[in-house]
Amino acid sequence: MSNKDDSFSLDDMMEIFGEKLPAAESPSAAQTLKERPPEPAAPPKDDDTSITAEELQLLEEYEKSKAERKRKEQEARRRKEEEEKRILEDYERQQREAEEREARQRRDMEEKRKRELEALKAKQEQEAWLKEQEKRIIEEYEKEKQARLEKDRQAQAEREAKAQAELKALAEQQRRDEARRQDEEKARAARLEEELKQKAQAAQALDDAKHRRLMELMSKVQRETAQPALPPLPSLDRGVPGLPDLPPARPVEREEEAPVEWPDTVSESENVPLCLMFEESRRSTFAFLAPLIGIKASNSMLNKTLEKARAKSPALLKDVNWKVDGSLREDGSLDSDRLLKNIQAMAPQERMDPYLKALREILSLRLAAVETGLGPRTRQELLGKIHDLRRKQFSDKYPSRLVSLFYQEIVPRS
Repeated sequence: MSNKDDSFSLDDMMEIFGEKLPAAESPSAAQTLKERPPEPAAPPKDDDTSITAEELQLLEEYEKSKAERKRKEQEARRRKEEEEKRILEDYERQQREAEEREARQRRDMEEKRKRELEALKAKQEQEAWLKEQEKRIIEEYEKEKQARLEKDRQAQAEREAKAQAELKALAEQQRRDEARRQDEEKARAARLEEELKQKAQAAQALDDAKHRRLMELMSKVQRETAQPALPPLPSLDRGVPGLPDLPPARPVEREEEAPVEWPDTVSESENVPLCLMFEESRRSTFAFLAPLIGIKASNSMLNKTLEKARAKSPALLKDVNWKVDGSLREDGSLDSDRLLKNIQAMAPQERMDPYLKALREILSLRLAAVETGLGPRTRQELLGKIHDLRRKQFSDKYPSRLVSLFYQEIVPRS
């Protein structure tokens, strides 16, 4: 126990010995007694050995209060120590948790970085694999494309060879038919001549000069009419040795044109029939030229003349020689839908003249190419066949005003 605990204040001494101060004179002492437990009484002096019961009771109460205060102080100290221990434990626990949290965060960051690196590596490997697959697909596509092109070329060559063989077989069959017809004509002429000879002998026997002269004239006429016809020759201007010159080609017969009202512009209703008639003229040209110069040369001429005409009318004839699937037309035909799309880019009142001029340019170039390669007479024959289409096909299939427009403004007159 400290000295402070064993000391007595004046109020304590006065309380022990029963001396009370008035409430008005000692407010501090009364307040002091209420605020803290009473201090233990000082030991009695040697000369005063008698302790009254009241004093003894006061001393016991003081000792009890002092023991109670000690207990409370010890309890408060214990609680304080426990609180400090708890605070220290909480602090240490928080420190451990913080360290564990930091360690966990470091592990998580390391694992995250590791996963990101693995994901980046996997992504790079995936990109490399995709590039390799794309390269392989492109190579396979190029190989398939080359194989397909080669197959198409072979098929085209086979078709051309087959067509050439069919044309040759047809020409041979025509020659055989012509030879057979000539033999039949010769046999018929021989029979007629024999009959005339017999009739002449009978007339001479009757000595009828008039009848004999008549029979001779009839014999002459029969011989001239029964003379076999010459075999068909290619339509070339140069002659063939050993054969007489063919008569000049017949002039192109043009029908008298009645005045018709032509359309002011070109729309789908005018474009489709005009393109169909133009396509029929191209097919007729091909059928006329294929026996003379071959299928490949005929398609080449039709295609090149279209390209040359496109250079003169690039806006109107743009992409007209391409198919819908993106492949190039190799027979000189044109796409009517693309032609209509190109002409619709112009003002309606400005469409007709360039439209007719473009188609007329293509047909004129083809006739000029035939004249340059095969001669004027062959050109005239081809033009006659194109004009024959009007009477044989166009008159019943297409509007008369568009047929007249086609032959007056697109097909050359001579």
